[in-house]
Amino acid sequence: MNKINYDQMDIFKGFYFEDSYLLNIECGDNFVSLNLLAVLTPTHPFYHPPLEQEHHCYKNINIDFVNAKEINWLRKNLKKIPSELDEIEDYGNIDVMWKKEQKYHIEGEWGTLEFLSDTPNIQYL
Repeated sequence: MNKINYDQMDIFKGFYFEDSYLLNIECGDNFVSLNLLAVLTPTHPFYHPPLEQEHHCYKNINIDFVNAKEINWLRKNLKKIPSELDEIEDYGNIDVMWKKEQKYHIEGEWGTLEFLSDTPNIQYL
């Protein structure tokens, strides 16, 4: 089976992670949770035109990978990036996210993470 990029997965339709802000990441024995100020594209049901001083439509979400296993940080650089334009401090964005069968690969300037998981849950905050 080939790698499937996140934008080809039904659960992530309408998101653009490359310009989203990764606000927090938590890993435990059997879970991975990403908190994002996520960019929504016009195909997302919660999309609205960007606010006056924003470039995109944003929505705060959690992506929860439950029943995760074999969690492996291949590279870790969790340093908050202060913003000069707004008060958001984040770890950067998600530059790459793909899945091959049950294996997920997620990376950005904050690090590279691989693990096995079922389809994640998305919580809108």
